[in-house]
Amino acid sequence: MKNLILSIFTLFLSLCGFGHDYYFSFAEIEYDAEQSCLLISIKVSTHDLDYYYQKKTGESKSIEKVFEMDSCTRKIIQFIQEGLSIKQMSIPVGLNLEGRTTNKDGFTYFYFKSDKVNPKIGLAVKYDLFMDIYTEQQNKINFIVNHQTKSYEFLLFHREHEINIY
Repeated sequence: MKNLILSIFTLFLSLCGFGHDYYFSFAEIEYDAEQSCLLISIKVSTHDLDYYYQKKTGESKSIEKVFEMDSCTRKIIQFIQEGLSIKQMSIPVGLNLEGRTTNKDGFTYFYFKSDKVNPKIGLAVKYDLFMDIYTEQQNKINFIVNHQTKSYEFLLFHREHEINIY
């Protein structure tokens, strides 16, 4: 009986003693042929974003308070844009924020629209969002063209992919 109680107690401590063992973000990038641009949505854990913001800035504001302040929101957007960079022929493709939502499911979503891109030239996509703080960070992009999806994984030691639109 003592062994059973000790085992349950040890299991409880191990479950309580750790946060999640991995960190992730997902992006969906769709090529819009009519506008010759990329439509991008990024999904991140609000908790991870909150901690990341505090580590990068040294400020202890909650993410809800951060989004109430324009200057802090600009910092968050800058972190996101630095974490997802797209280039064509070594020239950065501009990403313009279209919107942001924080849902009760524990995730924050960012929506971007890129500057015009040439569909005949490949994209160098680097997606290392949060990897400078979270060494277990894993990111994934679903790239959509003509209703067909191809997935790319981005890990600490594989942060960049060449993606062809056509």
